[in-house]
Amino acid sequence: MKKILTVYTGGTIGTAPVEGRRTLSAGAAKRALSVNFAESDSEFAYLGEDLFEDSDIDAAYRTLSENMTIPKLSRIIGHIKSFDLNNFAGVIVLHGTDALAYTAAFLSFVLADAPVPVMLVSGNHPPMDPRTNANANFRYAAELILKGIAPGIYVPYRNVDGDLRLHMASSLMQCANFSEDFFSAVPERKASLRDGFAKALTMGEKYFSLSSRGRAGVPDGTSLVYDEVLMIQPYVGLRYDRLSLDGVTAVVHGTYHSGTVCVERGEAGKPYSVRSILSLLNRCKAAGIPVYIAPSHLGEGQYTSAFDAASAGAVPLSMTVESAYAKAVLGVSAGYHGDALTSFMQREINCEFV
Repeated sequence: MKKILTVYTGGTIGTAPVEGRRTLSAGAAKRALSVNFAESDSEFAYLGEDLFEDSDIDAAYRTLSENMTIPKLSRIIGHIKSFDLNNFAGVIVLHGTDALAYTAAFLSFVLADAPVPVMLVSGNHPPMDPRTNANANFRYAAELILKGIAPGIYVPYRNVDGDLRLHMASSLMQCANFSEDFFSAVPERKASLRDGFAKALTMGEKYFSLSSRGRAGVPDGTSLVYDEVLMIQPYVGLRYDRLSLDGVTAVVHGTYHSGTVCVERGEAGKPYSVRSILSLLNRCKAAGIPVYIAPSHLGEGQYTSAFDAASAGAVPLSMTVESAYAKAVLGVSAGYHGDALTSFMQREINCEFV
């Protein structure tokens, strides 16, 4: 039986309580997770703690996920890719919840051709806390790997309602403020343990094994050019004239929940309001900087504001904003600019379109 490679990057699941504070402690977390699995009623519990092989990542790259940076993420990606994954049954990456959707998006692209399943596992409390979902998430990940789920990038996570779901990493959305729940941008691209393992295994086969996954033109992730991509999230009162475009190669712009952005035209004597994305699009067009809005689409029933932005040059992308940002960083890192970058953004790599 091949072992499961475990990569401890930190996060709540990699912490232990010390004097009332959650403190990074990979050793304690690893022991708690592996011991709890070995002592569970899982059909694979007999394999014991030796089922998991610690990848021994440098402690410098373990972090609470709110402190995750792309240089750290690049090192983590390089660490994973330094292993011949064919020698393992699968990979479990222990990660915090705050930046989980971003890391999931990056791994979806840079590990799109991984020969084994890769599971990003997190927890809402440390694994030795009785309130935690970390052990359930970890167990589900290990069981799916051992049951032979198709190679792909997944996120297993139990929500507060007790529903343990398997998400495709490329469509995972950020956990909302004041919540401990994760959701997929496409409901049918997740499976619930309540329906047994069959649905999860079928989902993996449908979306990963049968998809045209490919990494052509995607860099390995170890030398990412991230400070040339400007990401903007909309809010009421945003002034585009206060945003600098110095050194920017691409802009990724989020949307309101209906896939819309502000296209106000109302200031007298000016072509567009400084609070309108149209003013930003004018500046970017003059500088040759593509602007991608996500998630957005121009289908039937969409609002005119989305069409106005697209008519002015914005490129709508039907994917999560986390995936759009990760993909833009990877595209720029591969040397794509302008129309070439847009072609890259519009080409499917790993089921990212929703």
